[in-house]
Amino acid sequence: EADEDETQVQTADDLEDEICFTCIQLLRLAKISGLEEEGSRRHFIAVMKDVLASLDTPDDLLEGCIQAIGYAHENESHFLQTVSEILANLSDLTSKEEATMKDLEACLQLRIVSILSIVLENLSPQIATSPILQNFSCYILPSITN
Repeated sequence: EADEDETQVQTADDLEDEICFTCIQLLRLAKISGLEEEGSRRHFIAVMKDVLASLDTPDDLLEGCIQAIGYAHENESHFLQTVSEILANLSDLTSKEEATMKDLEACLQLRIVSILSIVLENLSPQIATSPILQNFSCYILPSITN
């Protein structure tokens, strides 16, 4: 019976790997497609916002989602505004949970730090003075002090 359980776990892991691979390929396709039509771009950004604000999204997909959403924006300022909205949505989830849900709160804070890490790695130096970027500290400090 232990071998059967191990096989099921391995099969589930393999399926998740295949799904992640497929999603990453679709995200790459979205990046090169251009998303030039305004309605398509807005819809794509809305979907990516929901994906990034969900704890069900595997960590393996975060970087691809963030890069794709970055390509969908016309400039880094709008991109940072969208990231700020995603972080606010995640923070709202954290504040709505009861104190007994510490594991969920920790997962949400880890997701916030993961998203910020990827975003900050991919920004140009010219955006460093953006007020939106400076406001990200309100998301970082609670994550590292808890």
